[in-house]
Amino acid sequence: MSHLASCPELALCDAVRPAVGWDRVAVSVVVDAERRLPLAGSDLALQRFSNFQQTLVQGPCLDALRCGAPVLVDDLRSTGAPWQLLLSTTAERFPVRSTASLPLLGSGPVGTPVGVLTVGRDAVAPFTSAQVDVLTRLADVLAGIILVRGSRGDLLADVSTDDLPVLVGMLRARLALDEAEALARLRAYAFAAGRTIHEVATDAVAGLLDLEEVGLHR
Repeated sequence: MSHLASCPELALCDAVRPAVGWDRVAVSVVVDAERRLPLAGSDLALQRFSNFQQTLVQGPCLDALRCGAPVLVDDLRSTGAPWQLLLSTTAERFPVRSTASLPLLGSGPVGTPVGVLTVGRDAVAPFTSAQVDVLTRLADVLAGIILVRGSRGDLLADVSTDDLPVLVGMLRARLALDEAEALARLRAYAFAAGRTIHEVATDAVAGLLDLEEVGLHR
């Protein structure tokens, strides 16, 4: 499945793709402890899967960031997968079966994650150790590009917009909540609605959702 690579990171991924083989690829940048935003050109299905992971606080991307190592999933629909809450929400509408998620680590002895690389195959086709080695080298180069572009100030031009912090601020002001409680209620509402926190934020900021209704969920 082809996509338009509209930033240097995705252009590099396109160049490496024949050596590994995947149907979809996404590169996300770590914004803060709660948020990762995709770079322009990232696969839309993988973006939404990442957003569900941020909504439910579980999934392969989060595990890769936490452990600082690749997380491989041979089949996302396997009953043995560890993220059953996530998969119960997404499995039927998510086309990808096999995935590899790799942290993009900054420099230093204990590299701080600056992003995550996710590649996916629409059929059950686990990634081999040789392919993961190539992906690991790709992740190292991507991390360097992101660090350089971030220091130059041009990275944000390729990062998707995000209404999430706006909605969290609105909930805090309207309902006198602290940030953690506002985010927890937003997550509860999104889970009950079968949506991501980002989708809810977009509609709420556009005036399509009642803030009181969103904020009542616990």
